[in-house]
Amino acid sequence: HFTVQTRTDIICKFPHLIEMWKDCGELSIFLGLESVTDEGLNRVNKSNTAANNVRALEILRDLGVGYTPNFIVDPAWGHDDFTRLRDWIEETGAFNSGFSVLTPLPGTDLWEEAKQEVTTHDWEMFDIIHTVLPTIDAGVLRGVRGALAPRTGRALSPPGQGEDLPEARRGSRHREGQPRRGAQGDEHGQSVQQGGHLSPSPPRRASAGSCACRRRDLDLTRPGAILTPRGIFLGIDRLESFMKRSCSVGLALLLGTLLACSGPPRASLENPTVAGSDVVVVEKQAGVSLAAGPHEFTLADLEPLAEHHVGWIVQTPFGWQPVADEPLINLRTDGEIFWGELDVGLETTARLAHQLGIKTLLKPHLWVAGGSSRLDVGMTSEADWLAWFESYGDFILHYAKLAERLGIEALCVGTELQHTAIERPDDWRRLIGRVRQVYGGELTYAANWWKSFEEIAFWDDLDYIGIQAYFPLSEAPSPTVDEMTEGWKRHLPAIEAVQRRFRKPVLFTEIGYKGAEGGAARPWEWPQRVEGLVPDLELQANAYEAFFRTFWHRDWFAGAYFWKWHPFRVEEPLSDRFKVGFTPQGKPSAAVMARWFGREADRRVE
Repeated sequence: HFTVQTRTDIICKFPHLIEMWKDCGELSIFLGLESVTDEGLNRVNKSNTAANNVRALEILRDLGVGYTPNFIVDPAWGHDDFTRLRDWIEETGAFNSGFSVLTPLPGTDLWEEAKQEVTTHDWEMFDIIHTVLPTIDAGVLRGVRGALAPRTGRALSPPGQGEDLPEARRGSRHREGQPRRGAQGDEHGQSVQQGGHLSPSPPRRASAGSCACRRRDLDLTRPGAILTPRGIFLGIDRLESFMKRSCSVGLALLLGTLLACSGPPRASLENPTVAGSDVVVVEKQAGVSLAAGPHEFTLADLEPLAEHHVGWIVQTPFGWQPVADEPLINLRTDGEIFWGELDVGLETTARLAHQLGIKTLLKPHLWVAGGSSRLDVGMTSEADWLAWFESYGDFILHYAKLAERLGIEALCVGTELQHTAIERPDDWRRLIGRVRQVYGGELTYAANWWKSFEEIAFWDDLDYIGIQAYFPLSEAPSPTVDEMTEGWKRHLPAIEAVQRRFRKPVLFTEIGYKGAEGGAARPWEWPQRVEGLVPDLELQANAYEAFFRTFWHRDWFAGAYFWKWHPFRVEEPLSDRFKVGFTPQGKPSAAVMARWFGREADRRVE
């Protein structure tokens, strides 16, 4: 018997995982739904939708899995708000629901807003069950905003005149000599734990693995209650003691579940931590480089990403440098460029990806005219170098500010600008500092695989060591997985040496293989520039497998982005021209990628 706490968007995205959990034993799901409206979810930064909540409950009912939803109650709610919630519960059959009262905990933003309104400093009352601020019943909200439900426009009833409100909202008090009653009218209110919140819930159905921690005197009739769900208990000894007493059973269940079902420890996986000389990342970036389409695309165009368990995408806008040794970079955000490279295209794509639970690495590139490449960019005088960094700074800061505004999770500050990165490390450090002033996400730089990543000196100013990982693996026309795994051994020592020197996680900002014979010998070559390519989809799949076997288990490895993925569904039969290209879409390599990325998705759920 065990309980799993998860999100409804995860259930909708990976229903098969719930079936796998169910195979472990008697399963019950605890869900922090928080609100039944999109507006309410947005107000608490839930990053989810009301439609996902409904769909997830349907999936659980179809699978025969019990569930306990939890909602956050806003003190500004009126009769209509409670009616809306009650009707939703009746319509969805979520009768086993629990409720938390928002509470201003010291150390949170809302505490600073509302601390003058607090009606008690008895810290045991700050348990997200009692109310500690004036409620709507007292007729005094005093400007403290409600966090969940939209206002109904209903006039507030003076104390004593709210007869149409539920009993707990009328300001009723227990009478002398009578036991104080809990939220459900029984002598002892029940509570369940959710991420530090103790929320009252009705008597539970006989669902397997459910756990209720009992607590006397849960009085929801006291005036007040409001708090951000981001609240944290900070140094409140009495409350900490209460939490330990009340939640020990739930924590023991969670630990038992992990030990019973997760198996042996796995490589950790975004947000690296350093322990001694080791780097351990807590989420691998299971990514693809998304091609920028010429026309606007929709959510349906991106759904194949979720089907292949992709957790991250790269978006690549371009800057245009007319001459490799002249310090002029043109920034284009509209006009004659692909829709996917426009600012509006980047914004729309990131928003659609977020709806699928997919994060974004924004990775601006330079396109150099005149037959040169990014590797050739370099100036011939100090004045030109200063001018180039000023021009490039304007370019990259535009995208840093855009990424901050859109909530994009990571930004690549430069790609394959070899001479600039190796010859001008101090200029890059200054530029990285300017970027961090306007952007709060994670940063990397994408260095070329050939020597460049070993010679860069400013990795310590970034969050990831980024490598464009087109390492040659085998000269054989159709090498096996074992042969290509052996080929990685030639390159692994250099990668590990840089990682140990800077104690940063390594991210393959780009990796890919053509679906053609000889594709592992010179992976960086464009298929359009190689004559007589013979399709070999098995080679591409084997190359993917060799990569995953070599790197995916390493704690310091942060993930990879496969080049490239088109924003459309692939239809059979594939042309030879499509087969020899880099994309895994419609090919055996896609199945390899989905299998390994699926393991990463499993870890994220855990």
